[in-house]
Amino acid sequence: MDISPHQFDPEHGSMDISQQRGTYHTLGVGLRYSVLLAVVTGSFLIITFCTAAGWVAGFWVALIETALGLYLAKDRPKASWQSEVVNLVVTTSAESGQ
Repeated sequence: MDISPHQFDPEHGSMDISQQRGTYHTLGVGLRYSVLLAVVTGSFLIITFCTAAGWVAGFWVALIETALGLYLAKDRPKASWQSEVVNLVVTTSAESGQ
């Protein structure tokens, strides 16, 4: 089997990377919601057991964090101002197209 060094010379930009792009996007979405879950759970447990506020205050803080986090973590169209604000926090410069 003769394989010359130039037989598989790729041309820049010619590969189909749609599956990799989809996997990267899915990973990013999963990480967003995982971090949200960790923050909400941690806040609830800390407020409930480490302060005198009790579980009711912990529940309300967790509820507010969940609502705000779900609003900020969802995917948005590229043109919305919310997506620009969220992209500053949760994406890399390569993913946001800069």
